[in-house]
Amino acid sequence: MQTVYTIDFTNSTAQNVQLPIGTYAVTANNLKGYAGTTISTFTVTPNTTQINLQVTADGTLNITVKDNQNNPVTAGTLQFSNAVGNVPYGSTVNIGATGNATFRNVPHDAVNGIDLFVSQPTSDASHNPITVPQAVDMVGATQNETILNDTKAITVTLNVADANYPGITPINGSLTAELRAAQ
Repeated sequence: MQTVYTIDFTNSTAQNVQLPIGTYAVTANNLKGYAGTTISTFTVTPNTTQINLQVTADGTLNITVKDNQNNPVTAGTLQFSNAVGNVPYGSTVNIGATGNATFRNVPHDAVNGIDLFVSQPTSDASHNPITVPQAVDMVGATQNETILNDTKAITVTLNVADANYPGITPINGSLTAELRAAQ
């Protein structure tokens, strides 16, 4: 006869769990984004004091990175991090030529969602990286999101001269420059 143990935990740790010596098969239950997932097996020996388990989620997060002119950002990387952005989670994901990046094996929860934070450590030449993480609430097993990345601003000096009489320059005035969408 096999005995089944239900192990509750908080913040990834179950304290003071007493398990008989033996080998256990572990399945995730009531675990947002991981429910029903077989984690692994582990063995308790007379010398076992700690067991580290890893779970794999089944969600997919597709992110499109666009700029303020609705053009795709065509290169760079995205990464999960903490809310502040100073602790990266996992590896970076490349942004493709169409502005799309896909994170696989992402946790999700249809009832409460799971808050994830995405930053952009690197970008293409026309955009600054996004260093302040953008929040994404992962609700669905497959989810599509768009992140906005403003076009890089460059400091330039404008020189104004008369078009017909070189050497004559207007003394005072103002110009209006309107940013237009790329054609």
